[in-house]
Amino acid sequence: MKMEELATLLSRGRRAAKGGAEKEKENCFPQGRWFFLVGSRLCTNGLAYGGLDFVFARLLGSLIAPAFSLCEGYTLALPACRCDRGSPLMSIVIRPADLRAQRDRLIRFLFENLTPLSDGRRFEWLYCDSPHGPARVWIATDGGAGAIVGAAAAFPRRLCVQGVPTPGCVLGDFCIHPRYRSLGPAVQLQRACLADIDSGTFALGYDFPSTSMVAVYKRLRVELGEQMVRLALPLRADRKIAEKVKVLPVARGLSAAVNLLLRLRSRARPGKNPAEISRQGESCGDEFSLLAKQVSAAYGVCVERSSAYLNWRYRAHPHSRHEMLTARRDGELIAYVIFTQTDQDASIVDLFGFEDTEVLGNLVAHAVDLLRQRGVVTVSAPVLASHPRRALFESLGFHAREAVPVLLYRPGKSLAAANPSWFLMDGDRDS
Repeated sequence: MKMEELATLLSRGRRAAKGGAEKEKENCFPQGRWFFLVGSRLCTNGLAYGGLDFVFARLLGSLIAPAFSLCEGYTLALPACRCDRGSPLMSIVIRPADLRAQRDRLIRFLFENLTPLSDGRRFEWLYCDSPHGPARVWIATDGGAGAIVGAAAAFPRRLCVQGVPTPGCVLGDFCIHPRYRSLGPAVQLQRACLADIDSGTFALGYDFPSTSMVAVYKRLRVELGEQMVRLALPLRADRKIAEKVKVLPVARGLSAAVNLLLRLRSRARPGKNPAEISRQGESCGDEFSLLAKQVSAAYGVCVERSSAYLNWRYRAHPHSRHEMLTARRDGELIAYVIFTQTDQDASIVDLFGFEDTEVLGNLVAHAVDLLRQRGVVTVSAPVLASHPRRALFESLGFHAREAVPVLLYRPGKSLAAANPSWFLMDGDRDS
């Protein structure tokens, strides 16, 4: 691009910034060329454009501007992308969302960019009906009143910190429109979520970030100090053996022998003072809230598992069916396990109660027996890698598989795993 042509583009950009003419903005950024964005009005809120911070953009502008005799107060910023095939001009604005006024827009945006399960039932359940309070949502828009191009949420969770009720949240439902998936907008959006925790709205927060979100946290210099490891217990070998052995009679014989060994290894074993284990077919009552108060202090940091929370989180879930087994001794509730099944795979999403390894182990074993009878092939139990609950599952025959990072956060910094210990399972996710 010649110097005269660049000067013309800068002049057009200056007029576009002053007048806001949409046609002028289009003309000053021709397709197929790297371009400069001129005018501080278009660099709103100090946002980054393509990883180039506004402060650095001002420095760049101070070095280049004299060559073009720019008016005082104007800056140069390098946008995030090349203007090819209608790539977006990223004048991104981050602001809180109104759950009622923008309900339909959020549902549609999440459906198109995050999950096909996004619908009215999920939105009301997850964003509005939680007994711990409505979600706090931030959106990124292309311009102040433009289309939603990004969304992120903090879902309130009442935490127990060594038995003391503490306001907290789980971060989730983070997504960016494909055309805006440079690191800059994602960083600004997640920074807004963390800033809400830093402001004192929440004392603690946690997140189960995806691979792409790990890069965002690195950019924010937030350390991910924990891992969630999936522990897996094979119940039937039919699927694996069928993949390796193509002779059907041989495969059936091998499967029967291996399945017998798997069943013997994980069956329930009555103890010296066995508890009565039964299915919980009705809503959770006050005894579940009482149990949470009695044992939460032993769990370090955990979500407050009141009856209202359990009924909302598991019984009212719009898309997943959860089942619960309870353990009682002399009629008193002492522990429970919650699990869910999808085709030939199942997952234990919660195991909570008094720290009696015999009782907890038998709860898991009964759940495993029930799932085996239904033809389930594998049972998974995601737990924090550092928590003692992992040792319990491993003693029952579960083996570690893949691990994913977990963020444990308090205002200003992430938490090391030992300050204090956290108890999180798959049921503690946002949805």
